[in-house]
Formats: sequence, C-alpha cells, structure tokens
Amino acid sequence: PVQIVNKTIDILIICDNYFDIQSKRWLKYYHNVTLINSMLELLVQSNLNITIIDPMHIVNIYPQFNYIYDETFINITLQKSKICAVFNKHASIIPYIGNALLRDNCLLMYHSILGEWNLINKYTGKFFSDTNSFIQNTQSILANFKNFKPKKWYIKKHNPEYKKQLLYKTIFNLIKK
Repeated sequence: PVQIVNKTIDILIICDNYFDIQSKRWLKYYHNVTLINSMLELLVQSNLNITIIDPMHIVNIYPQFNYIYDETFINITLQKSKICAVFNKHASIIPYIGNALLRDNCLLMYHSILGEWNLINKYTGKFFSDTNSFIQNTQSILANFKNFKPKKWYIKKHNPEYKKQLLYKTIFNLIKK
C-alpha cells in the first residue's frame, strides 16, 4: 500500500554533524552558515514553514522557525518536508541527500558545492547561488511541486536492483561479443 504523507514543512535545512566534528568554526564554514543566516533573516516575514536541524547550535535562532537539535530525527523530518535545502560548500558524503530524494524532497542545492551536484536536474530540484536565487527557486519549486519526481528519478538511477540488471546486461553483452 502507498503511504500518503502530509508534507507540512516547506523547507528543511540540515546542519548535521555526521563526522562528529567538534569545531563549530569548521562546521559553520562547511554548512555555509553565513548564507543560511542571511537567508533566514530574509525569510522571517514569509509564511513558509521552515525547520532547521542544528545539533551543534550554529545557526541564528528566530522564533518563526522550528529547530531540531537531535540528528536522529532527520529521516522523520525529511518525510514531512517538501524541499531539502543544501547550503553545504563541500559534499564528499552527505548522508541525508539520498534519504531526502527517497522521501520525495526536492533539493535546493548551493551552486558551487563540491560533489553531489549531479543529483540536481529537472526532476529533483534546482541550484541557488545567493539569497535572490534561493528565494526565486524556492517559489518555483513550491509552485510546481507536483511536477518534480525526485523519488522516482532517484530510484530509477540508483536502485540496487536496477544496478544489478545493468551489470548483468553489460556482462552478458561482453560475453556475447
């Protein structure tokens, strides 16, 4: 049976500490917190439901937004969100991005991220470079949310069964030749 989920969170921002780094300075750089804080300041007047997962308390606090300080709730929160905003400057491994796509989150990703940029396309989300493009692309995604198919695209491209079938076909074609 298909589980219908009420997507009540418009934007989810995750400032995780996956590698258990104790340097708040490094985490602020990695998560591009200066840009996050500029964005939040602009979004204070919006009617958007915004949640920030921030276990190391590195993001500015505004009473209009929801803050979660326990990383164990990432997947539950992703299930309820429409957009997962990825402000990270580096992305050799961002464990929640695949989980976001599997939970039908559109990705809104920082344009000069190192790695993971190949996951952005017309089915999964958009890039942003500054506060203006973030707001424009957020509005575009929310207005056209039903047209995006992040889960369907991700499963088609990265599904283990699909990968096994591709490997089998490749081996079969090599043997055949």
